[in-house]
Formats: sequence, structure tokens, C-alpha cells
Amino acid sequence: MIQRKANIYRLYPDAEQRLALARIAGACRAVYNLALEQRRDWWQRHKDRTGKSISFAGQCRELTDLRRDVDWLREAPIHPLQQALRDLDRAYQSFFSGRSGYPSPRRKGQHDSFRFPDPASLRVERTGKKTGRIKLPKLGWVAFRGWYALPGMIRNITLSRRAGQWFASVQWEREVEGPVPSGLPAVGIDMGVAVFAAMSNGETVAPGNFGKKTLRALRKAQRAVSRKKKGSANRRKAVRRVQTLHARVANARKDFLHKLSTTIAKNHGTVVVEALQVR
Repeated sequence: MIQRKANIYRLYPDAEQRLALARIAGACRAVYNLALEQRRDWWQRHKDRTGKSISFAGQCRELTDLRRDVDWLREAPIHPLQQALRDLDRAYQSFFSGRSGYPSPRRKGQHDSFRFPDPASLRVERTGKKTGRIKLPKLGWVAFRGWYALPGMIRNITLSRRAGQWFASVQWEREVEGPVPSGLPAVGIDMGVAVFAAMSNGETVAPGNFGKKTLRALRKAQRAVSRKKKGSANRRKAVRRVQTLHARVANARKDFLHKLSTTIAKNHGTVVVEALQVR
């Protein structure tokens, strides 16, 4: 069977690379929003008709033509731009199948990410005990910290910016043997509110403590943003503070869930979880 996982590394780009990363993210966001507007306008004009509509392949061809005329699009690698169109196409497929709502525009500061899908153009190598570097098209080698090995073949790399920091998610895959039946007991899990999880063996899991001090600081920082003048340097600084605190809370929640899931997996052979049907 095929096992697919991802390693996440925090990047340390130099000043030139940081500027290039922001430009590529902006170009991908612009392409996504332009393509969304094109599809939306087309639907408004042809909603009473049936038949062929705008497709991913068609928008990719138009992107190629657009890059010939727009310098800042031509400076960005083509594959991440095409992946932005792919993401939009998948968003529409999810909407039409009822799995999600209508696609919305991507906003700066909330959707600063892009993906390199071609493994042949990507490299990851170790440079020290806890450091490494990633080679990316039009960016060259970008340093990172927190090295741990890639046990499989690279499939793609997604770069994202969170609270002013850049991260690389390196997806890899490898062939592994199928799971061996375990003699450990089975357990069912029911999710709750007052109790985070109740297990069929009688155990309960209390809600995680994600730092009351951090949550208070987050509320204070959000109020500070509302008092700052839009477009000012002080407002940008306050927004960055809010983003940092949001990331801190998110990391605490992720740590709680990872530790809980690891404990459950190590002590049970089969785990059945309530289907919440949350959309």
C-alpha cells in the first residue's frame, strides 16, 4: 500500500527570497481571484443555458496568454499559478457536490500560500545536525531549521506564510506493507463540549487548556487593531501581533490533538469515532 505524509519545516529565507515569496503568493492569489470572477461572470450570463462551461484546462490556456502581456505574472513560476486554478476548480467541484459553500475570493494575509507540484524540480537536503535547505524554482536554495529525514519520494511542496513566518510542507510517499491485525482492544469515541471526548471504556478527556493568558492577550490585541488607523504602520504592527497570538493558540491546540491521538493509537487496535457531519 502507498503511505503519504508531509514534513513541515520552518523556512529562513533571506531578504530577496522573502520578497520573492510574497510576490509569488500575491500572483497566485490574483490568478485565483481573476479566475473566480471570470467563472462567476460567465455563470451570470449563461445560467439559463446548459452545456459546456469554463474549465480548468481552458483557464490554464488563458493564463499562458495572460503571462505574455503581464510582467509580474511572467516573473512567477508557472506551476504555482496553475495550481491556483486547480484549487479553484476543486472548490467548484466541492460546491456542486454539496460538500462546501460557493468559492470566495482569497485575501492577502489569510491565503498567503502556493504549491510546487513537480517533484523533478524540487530538492531537499541536510546541511547540519538540525538544519537543511530546499531548492525551489526561481527561488534557489532556501534554508530551514528542524531537520528530520524524508523516508519517501517527494510529491509536492506547499509554501505558506503564518504570522509573518514562512513554512514548507513537503509531501512524500512510499510503499509500505499493509497493517497487521493488532491484539489491542477496540474503542469508540463520542465527541462532546463539556467533555472533549468520552470513550466506550469509560475514560473521558477534558477540554484542552490552550492558555488563558494567551487568549486574554489575543482579545486585547484585537481591540488594539480596531483602534488603529487603517493603512498605518501601527495598524500593520498590531495585526502582526494578532496573527502571532492566533498562531500560538493554534499550535497549542494542534499539540493537544497530536498527543491525544498518539496515546489512543498506541493503546487501541481499532478506533471508531462519531461522525459529526460538520460542514
